[in-house]
Amino acid sequence: MTTTNSRRTARRRLALAACLVLAIATGFGVATAVPLDVASPRQTDAAWVSEETGTLTASAGTVSPAATTCEGRNGAPNLLHLAASEDGLPVSGYLVTITVDQAEPNGWDSGQTSEGYPLIPANTPTYVPATTSTAAWGITGGWNATWTGDVSVEAIGPGGWTSSAVSHDWSIGFDFLGAGYGACT
Repeated sequence: MTTTNSRRTARRRLALAACLVLAIATGFGVATAVPLDVASPRQTDAAWVSEETGTLTASAGTVSPAATTCEGRNGAPNLLHLAASEDGLPVSGYLVTITVDQAEPNGWDSGQTSEGYPLIPANTPTYVPATTSTAAWGITGGWNATWTGDVSVEAIGPGGWTSSAVSHDWSIGFDFLGAGYGACT
């Protein structure tokens, strides 16, 4: 014997089964089981209808070594005269390194000379602006001793590019009376 409730239940089950078959047939039930990024590629109307062209010009330059002269002086610090080379890219400054062949002396001068030239420290690469025409280094005091070394200069151009180094040999000494002398080649 069938009752109204059992007929309703049977109709509900039949409607539910029909909806499930329809959902599977249209792909609604599969969407959660398959990742979204696995969708098949589809054709679009996008396309290039013309080409693009461009022009590029480039130039290269070099940072030329600094034009330097070195001057040894008796009784005063040695001088390094700096000038940018007439060739090459503009120079923003110089990297000056003064090395001492022996142990660094106790009386290494610092600050500036009486003429106003900056004194470069020993064994430390030092940036000198391009507006500086002369730099110096020296030793105060001493007795019957001579120090020797090398001064090298690299010109610094745009972007921090540097030139090859220009080097000079130098010496500063004191005779047995304490009188100072200097040489730079």
